[in-house]
Amino acid sequence: MTLLDERLKEHDLPPPPYEPFGETVLVYPLPEDKAKRETFIPGGVLVKAESMKSREEKESPRGILVGAGLRAMDYLRGYHIELGHIVWIARLSPWRHVVEVRSDGTPLDMFFMNASDIKGSEDVARMRRDGTLRLTVDAEGVHRFENDSGALPRFEPPTYNA
Repeated sequence: MTLLDERLKEHDLPPPPYEPFGETVLVYPLPEDKAKRETFIPGGVLVKAESMKSREEKESPRGILVGAGLRAMDYLRGYHIELGHIVWIARLSPWRHVVEVRSDGTPLDMFFMNASDIKGSEDVARMRRDGTLRLTVDAEGVHRFENDSGALPRFEPPTYNA
């Protein structure tokens, strides 16, 4: 079972409805802890309105990367980001659309955006902390991620000559 399959099962999410092209990525948003709280601060007195909780859920800056076009996969590979990673995104960049409506009537949204709108990966941070992924600099001064198998390939954008 792949990391993506594990994460979809863990969060009770369907597979992505389509295969993205080019630099497009698909991300299922994950609600932040603050969106789940009934009050503004843990143990606080002021109770949040339902509209505020709903807004915080929709504006979550993190989610599960569930699809990527070929250019996006090349770009993300250089940062060791893979399908199934929990990623952080630029808050105002994604477009969203409803994938399905759950049995309780709540819509299941999906973000779609450019790969460069992904700003980080919780999984990469965890791998760096536990030592399974290291940041190195090669002889030419280029930074690369390296694991026990060696240096990971880096995305080099194509050059276009007219």
